Amino acid sequence: MPVEATVRMLEDLNVTEESRVLVVEPFSGYLPELLGRLASEVTAVCADPVRAESLRTQLADAGAANVHVQTFLQDRGDDDRGFDRMVIMQPANEELGPVLQGLLSEHGRAVWSLDKSMPPRRLRRLLHVGASITVEEDLDLVHYMPLLGDMLVDRGVALRQEVVEAVTSSRSSGQMLGQELLERGSVREVDLYAVLAEQQGFTSVSASDVLSRIDGDLVRQLPRKYLDYYQFLPVCEADGKVWVVTPDVNLPVDEVRSVFDDAEVICELICPTDLQRVWTVLELGVQGRFGGGVASAPGVQPQLAADPFDLGAASSAGTATSAESSSAAGAATADTQFDEILTDAIALGASDVHIEPNLDGARVRYRVHGRMHVAPRELSPGQLAAITATVEQATSATWMVNGSAVALLARTHRTVAGTSITVNVMATAGQSRSLAELGLSEDVAAAFGNALNQPRGLILVAGPTRSGRSTTLRATTEECAADAARKVVAVVGENVVPVPFVATTRAADGGDADADVDVAAAVREALQQNADVLQVDAASGAETIAELMRAASRGHLVVAATEGNDFQETLQGLVDAGITSNAIASNVAAVMVQHLARRNCSHCRVATSGSAKLAASVLPNELEEPADHFECSGCQHCNHTGFSGQVPIVEFVPNSSALRAALRRGVAPHDLAAIARQNGLQSLRDSAVALLSAGEISLAELGRVLTEEQREGACGCRSTGTCS
Repeated sequence: MPVEATVRMLEDLNVTEESRVLVVEPFSGYLPELLGRLASEVTAVCADPVRAESLRTQLADAGAANVHVQTFLQDRGDDDRGFDRMVIMQPANEELGPVLQGLLSEHGRAVWSLDKSMPPRRLRRLLHVGASITVEEDLDLVHYMPLLGDMLVDRGVALRQEVVEAVTSSRSSGQMLGQELLERGSVREVDLYAVLAEQQGFTSVSASDVLSRIDGDLVRQLPRKYLDYYQFLPVCEADGKVWVVTPDVNLPVDEVRSVFDDAEVICELICPTDLQRVWTVLELGVQGRFGGGVASAPGVQPQLAADPFDLGAASSAGTATSAESSSAAGAATADTQFDEILTDAIALGASDVHIEPNLDGARVRYRVHGRMHVAPRELSPGQLAAITATVEQATSATWMVNGSAVALLARTHRTVAGTSITVNVMATAGQSRSLAELGLSEDVAAAFGNALNQPRGLILVAGPTRSGRSTTLRATTEECAADAARKVVAVVGENVVPVPFVATTRAADGGDADADVDVAAAVREALQQNADVLQVDAASGAETIAELMRAASRGHLVVAATEGNDFQETLQGLVDAGITSNAIASNVAAVMVQHLARRNCSHCRVATSGSAKLAASVLPNELEEPADHFECSGCQHCNHTGFSGQVPIVEFVPNSSALRAALRRGVAPHDLAAIARQNGLQSLRDSAVALLSAGEISLAELGRVLTEEQREGACGCRSTGTCS
């Protein structure tokens, strides 16, 4: 066996002076003699008597008195100590035999050959870590690469027991060890990739390293789809060399070299979160700052634990455009820390950021796809005070993040533990969605578009909190404003970004009586501008609703966002506000209700028949047997969450002649479901089943978003049946 391979094997065995070693079928006396120098006792077993005698002679000549040669494995009798280390040099099966396992002491190690080549190229190592727990890992004797698990333990990044459990689990799940550890929360992403870079011989870099030297012209040479497909980003070039960063240790360098005219490509390893941060900075408009030169950016120290949204414990807080360190240790300034927090929020698609105080400082949480995720980025009391001062002194909803203007609404709140900060991420330049990009079905999009083309009437866009009503309303505002023949006026709340070239009035949106008066007054003022279309972002309160009905009755097209979980509840809200059924019948043109569901990742979704019991509980009135649906296991494209963005589950009801007649007869809103079904209703259930069949959402997500009544159908009938 080559010296390098022997050293590699001995390093993994970790033989000490107290070790008792068993060597089975050694090729020669070299390895037993070497082990005899390291251990207190060595037993070599050679089944062939002739070879065994030759082995004894070699060892005697070498003076290896503590190495004993046998032709068979002896029963240890009363000696239950067993062997601390085993080396089985003959080709063996994937598993160590029960006899040898019985001779291995607790906390012992064994290695054996997995191929018949001489010398072997692959060994398997077994660690006996407990009375009944063993873990097996493969050793590569060709590349002499240390095991990732060993390196993580040696660097203090992970505990041995956590690595052992992850290795065992990865054998059944088929995942790589690093990913298994990340999902378990055993390591931080930044630490894992730093050790991985060391193992593979890469240079480890962070987002700040990349952004400090990135060449904008070089980035723009390649299409984004190509860069995403191969998971790399070109950084800079000089002297015939091109530096690229990637989270993939198996990046096809030859393929990458071909797009740079066969220049030498130098790869550096970056963790996926930091790569996403770099892209976020670029998409925020920073490329305009470096157009071919050098950009500056904040220092970022990410860390992902089990939750892929855990974004790292970098340092401090505050809003700023520079990224200077405040100490030689690299601790970021308060301004830089807040910059990083906001950058992470935008990268994740977070709707809001929460900085919450405790006795020792504050924690940071992001709301992504409607759910809160904790970042292990704790702030000291001094850092929290610095951020608080910045927020309280701010006079504009436009903040500078990495040198680019972003619309945010930041508020401070006094609590028992200290000052709490809430930041609503409203929009960035170019991020608003058009009506066609909202994810509506073709039928709903067509019906909603027809309603917007009407000259008058009230269109209600309803839904619960965080259902995307404001996003839909903004898209409709832009759609109507695109028609130069129409005058569009908008009344929006504090946390809404105005649409260009639309006369916009801000009004309080607190939901109390004072806010209602404020919005109602803003509506009256807006109508004085001779508007053809009036958009109102916060339509709650009796006075505001009365003003909207009055505007619709006077010939204006009014589109208003309001609260309501389905169309019946939305209409009942009008009745509760004092609007008569006759006024509703005459002025309401349509009602659209939406709920947001997390969209399945298109990269890792797989069809599954699932549980018939689960399907029956989620969709209780299905006529046919439950069809296949899609589930996601998580992948690098979705940060291993299984979800990629959100999609609306929509209910749309046009005010047909049959509905108007029923309302005028005094039929209550909660009794209108059957009539609506027969006259154009597209229910939440219809929308959800269509998304489920298309693989857009999972069965579990459907059950999470809609109530049992909504899943049964608007009128309690089967979704494909006929209401009577």
